[in-house]
Amino acid sequence: MISIMLDNDIAGYRDLFDGTLHSAGWDEYQLIEFITMDEAGLASDSPDSEVWRSCQQRRFLLLTANAIWTTKVLSNKPCDKKTLLSLSR
Repeated sequence: MISIMLDNDIAGYRDLFDGTLHSAGWDEYQLIEFITMDEAGLASDSPDSEVWRSCQQRRFLLLTANAIWTTKVLSNKPCDKKTLLSLSR
Protein backbone atom coordinates (compact mmCIF):
# COMPACT_ATOMS: atom_id res chain seq x y z
CA MET A 1 0.00 0.00 0.00
CA ILE A 2 1.16 3.52 -0.78
CA SER A 3 0.77 5.84 2.21
CA ILE A 4 0.44 9.52 1.39
CA MET A 5 0.69 11.97 4.26
CA LEU A 6 -1.31 15.15 3.73
CA ASP A 7 0.28 18.14 5.40
CA ASN A 8 -1.74 20.90 7.04
CA ASP A 9 -1.96 22.86 3.78
CA ILE A 10 -3.82 20.07 2.00
CA ALA A 11 -5.42 17.83 4.65
CA GLY A 12 -8.80 19.50 4.05
CA TYR A 13 -8.88 17.91 0.60
CA ARG A 14 -8.79 14.36 1.94
CA ASP A 15 -12.47 13.70 1.18
CA LEU A 16 -11.93 14.92 -2.38
CA PHE A 17 -8.96 12.59 -2.86
CA ASP A 18 -10.79 9.63 -1.33
CA GLY A 19 -13.88 10.40 -3.43
CA THR A 20 -11.82 10.56 -6.59
CA LEU A 21 -10.36 7.12 -5.90
CA HIS A 22 -13.84 5.80 -5.14
CA SER A 23 -15.47 7.25 -8.26
CA ALA A 24 -12.72 5.73 -10.43
CA GLY A 25 -13.18 2.35 -8.74
CA TRP A 26 -9.61 2.31 -7.48
CA ASP A 27 -10.56 2.21 -3.81
CA GLU A 28 -11.49 -1.48 -4.08
CA TYR A 29 -7.82 -2.32 -4.73
CA GLN A 30 -6.73 -0.62 -1.48
CA LEU A 31 -3.49 0.62 -3.05
CA ILE A 32 -3.45 4.12 -1.57
CA GLU A 33 -4.18 5.50 1.87
CA PHE A 34 -4.21 9.14 2.85
CA ILE A 35 -2.89 9.96 6.32
CA THR A 36 -3.06 13.28 8.16
CA MET A 37 -0.25 14.61 10.29
CA ASP A 38 -2.38 13.97 13.37
CA GLU A 39 -2.88 10.33 12.40
CA ALA A 40 0.87 10.02 11.87
CA GLY A 41 1.42 11.29 15.42
CA LEU A 42 2.78 14.68 14.37
CA ALA A 43 1.60 17.94 15.87
CA SER A 44 0.19 20.47 13.42
CA ASP A 45 3.02 22.85 14.33
CA SER A 46 5.81 20.28 13.88
CA PRO A 47 8.96 21.70 12.33
CA ASP A 48 9.35 21.01 8.61
CA SER A 49 12.46 18.94 9.27
CA GLU A 50 10.52 16.66 11.64
CA VAL A 51 7.69 16.20 9.12
CA TRP A 52 10.16 15.40 6.38
CA ARG A 53 12.20 13.00 8.54
CA SER A 54 9.04 11.19 9.65
CA CYS A 55 7.91 10.71 6.05
CA GLN A 56 11.28 9.35 5.03
CA GLN A 57 11.48 6.97 8.00
CA ARG A 58 7.97 5.63 7.45
CA ARG A 59 8.28 5.58 3.65
CA PHE A 60 5.31 7.93 3.28
CA LEU A 61 4.89 10.20 0.30
CA LEU A 62 4.30 13.78 1.41
CA LEU A 63 1.63 15.76 -0.38
CA THR A 64 1.82 19.51 0.16
CA ALA A 65 0.63 22.73 -1.44
CA ASN A 66 3.25 24.79 0.36
CA ALA A 67 5.64 25.87 -2.41
CA ILE A 68 7.95 27.71 0.00
CA TRP A 69 8.34 24.62 2.15
CA THR A 70 8.93 22.45 -0.92
CA THR A 71 11.64 24.76 -2.24
CA LYS A 72 13.31 24.95 1.16
CA VAL A 73 13.38 21.18 1.63
CA LEU A 74 14.57 20.38 -1.87
CA SER A 75 17.25 23.06 -2.05
CA ASN A 76 18.72 23.01 1.47
CA LYS A 77 18.62 19.43 2.61
CA PRO A 78 19.76 16.13 1.15
CA CYS A 79 16.60 14.17 0.62
CA ASP A 80 14.88 11.50 -1.37
CA LYS A 81 12.98 13.67 -3.84
CA LYS A 82 10.79 10.69 -4.72
CA THR A 83 9.18 11.11 -1.27
CA LEU A 84 7.67 14.52 -2.02
CA LEU A 85 4.64 15.39 -4.08
CA SER A 86 3.78 19.05 -4.42
CA LEU A 87 0.71 20.76 -5.82
CA SER A 88 0.90 24.23 -7.28
CA ARG A 89 -1.84 26.66 -6.38
